[in-house]
Amino acid sequence: MLDVLKQGGVTIIPLVIFSIVSLAISIEKFIYLKQAKINNYNLINKVRVKLDDNKLQEIKSILEEKKTPIAGMLLDGLNYLGQDKTELRQNLQLIGNNQVKELEKRLNALNFIASVAPLLGLLGTVLGIIDSFNILATAQGVANP
Repeated sequence: MLDVLKQGGVTIIPLVIFSIVSLAISIEKFIYLKQAKINNYNLINKVRVKLDDNKLQEIKSILEEKKTPIAGMLLDGLNYLGQDKTELRQNLQLIGNNQVKELEKRLNALNFIASVAPLLGLLGTVLGIIDSFNILATAQGVANP
């Protein structure tokens, strides 16, 4: 395995690192989206029933158990309970924007890797071709390359 890495030259090291980082980000996003995909309809109905009964402590415990973005929004939204509709809507909009930022976290790194990795591969190819021509130029008994 180390022989393959040595033959890859200097560009293989960042490419391997980029591969590991992008795989880790992809797995993290897959898990996050899998949790977000959970059916939230039952959760919202439970919260609505408990809210009608004014059982805020039970609502908080139910929402803290869930790790979905909707549960996080509802939990944060409980802090603004009792405000008028426009203020509540604005605060929930801010909470939703924070959840979107959480979803977009580390996507810039993935974008950077997707932009730079092909260029590193091309650089490795060019360096390999240069090495091949250098070998041909130093070979004896061969016509002029």
